[in-house]
Amino acid sequence: MDEVDGRLGTEFGPKSLERTIAATAEQVIDPNEAALVDLRKRLSKCDRKLGQYRSALDAGGDPIEIAGWINETKIERARLVGELKAAPAVRRISVAEIRSVIEEVGDLVRLVGEADPDDKAALYTQLGLKLTFYLEKQYVEARIAPEPPHVRSVCVRGGT
Repeated sequence: MDEVDGRLGTEFGPKSLERTIAATAEQVIDPNEAALVDLRKRLSKCDRKLGQYRSALDAGGDPIEIAGWINETKIERARLVGELKAAPAVRRISVAEIRSVIEEVGDLVRLVGEADPDDKAALYTQLGLKLTFYLEKQYVEARIAPEPPHVRSVCVRGGT
């Protein structure tokens, strides 16, 4: 745990704090963003299919059979467009918002370093800290994966 504490001290120390904030802002993913990307991919797939069906018609394919495919794809495309319009807008947390949260927390790194081992273990559990040891490579990977119930809702600028 001393190495984890040391890494926190390095990443959130005065020399690295701005770099850590910028890197965090780049990696924060809005769950809505993944859904929007998936919807756009599926829309593109529909558009490709429609183009292929038109090419099949031009090549002399059965118009009745191809018309059925076109209608199915148009219905699917209309449904996806509706989902896309109804999807919440993507919102990325800004560098200023990350800095604000860190400032509100204060000198957490120092407090964690000085904490009682049992308290520290509870904190790392709440943060979702996972340590994975790779025997063949002889190293430990540390990841913080905050997932419910590890995350408390915090609103920086009202509800999001």
